Amino acid sequence: MGEQLIISISREYGSGGHEIARKLADRLELAFYDRCMLDEIAEQMNADVSDFHKYDEKPGNRLLSRRVGNHTRRVGNHTNSYEEIIAQFQFDYIRKKAESGESFVVVGRCSENVLKDYDCLISVFVTGDKDLDAKFVAEAKAAGLENLKGHRTVGGMRASIYNAMPKEGV
Repeated sequence: MGEQLIISISREYGSGGHEIARKLADRLELAFYDRCMLDEIAEQMNADVSDFHKYDEKPGNRLLSRRVGNHTRRVGNHTNSYEEIIAQFQFDYIRKKAESGESFVVVGRCSENVLKDYDCLISVFVTGDKDLDAKFVAEAKAAGLENLKGHRTVGGMRASIYNAMPKEGV
C-alpha cells in the first residue's frame, strides 16, 4: 500500500466492532492494534504487563489522584492517576506508529481523537443491534443486573455493563 492509511474503530458493546476491525486489518494486510499494545509497551519498559492491564480503560480513583481545579487531576503535564498514565502510554504508542508512516487499524484507545490531525485517518463507529441490546437488557434485569442500558455519549452498554450489580451485592 503506497499512502499511509489509519483506520480507527470505535464500537458499542455487542457490536462485534473488535472482530470487524481484526478482519479489516487482515483483509487489507495492515497492522492491528488493540489493548494488546500494552504487552509491547510493558516489554519496552521492562514492566509487569498485568499492572498495565489492571488499569486499562478503568475510571480513575478521584480520591487517590492529584486534583487541581474542578475538572482535572493533572498538575501541568503530570498526574499520579495510574489510569491516566496507562492511557497516555497508549496514546503515545499510537502517535509514534502514525508518525512513523505505518498504516494500521486500531480499536478504541481514543484513537479517533488522538490521531484526529492525520489526513489519512478514517474513523468508524460500529453500533450494536438495538433489538438484541433490548433483549440483553431485559434478560440481565431478570437476572438481577440493573442499570445496563447506559447512554451513548459514554459508550452505551459497553461502559455501563461494568457498573451493573445485583441488588443483594449492594
